[in-house]
Amino acid sequence: MYIYIHIHTWVSVYLQSIYLYLSVYLQSIYLYLSVYPSVFNELCIHIERARRGVSDVEKANGDGVVTR
Repeated sequence: MYIYIHIHTWVSVYLQSIYLYLSVYLQSIYLYLSVYPSVFNELCIHIERARRGVSDVEKANGDGVVTR
């Protein structure tokens, strides 16, 4: 009985520490994105252009011809 309680206590402490670490990590990411929305916006634009396959040079030329 004592061993079961001891193991149960350590498992609960371990799970609480994981929960605390993840909550702090996610809050820091949320805070970073809320403080620097331009970085997040640029990342979204970059991901969208990469998904569509349109590079910055093609967008600047407007003719779809890749110039280097």
